[in-house]
Amino acid sequence: MLIPLYGYAFNVAIGSKAIAIAIFLFTAAVPGGFTLIFGVAFTIQHFSVVQLVSSTGSFALLLFILYPVFMYAFKSDELW
Repeated sequence: MLIPLYGYAFNVAIGSKAIAIAIFLFTAAVPGGFTLIFGVAFTIQHFSVVQLVSSTGSFALLLFILYPVFMYAFKSDELW
């Protein structure tokens, strides 16, 4: 996951566009799947304001982590 972060931060192409897309899909599927499945299921079972804020915060952190990876994979066409 550090390759897209480095590439997005410094505007350099590392590897190919296919590798960047694969890294994004893997990064979105694995942590995103755990965040959505377990976060939503745990919030439904143990509903409280603290749990709702915690689940929302973890989803926001996931989006914060995925933003540069997405931009590097799909919105940096001038690098390749």
